[in-house]
Amino acid sequence: MRRVCAKEATLPTTMGRTMLAAWTAELDAMDARLASRFGRAELRDRARDYLRG
Repeated sequence: MRRVCAKEATLPTTMGRTMLAAWTAELDAMDARLASRFGRAELRDRARDYLRG
């Protein structure tokens, strides 16, 4: 797991397409890592939706 320093943790006030694509890719990767922990698709979907906000 990659550690994030305080400087990286602050979010910019606007999000460009590149940053949005990067966040989407990271959320998809996290979803893939967590998927095996849920036995049912509905639970996986709820966890994914929670992470996406």
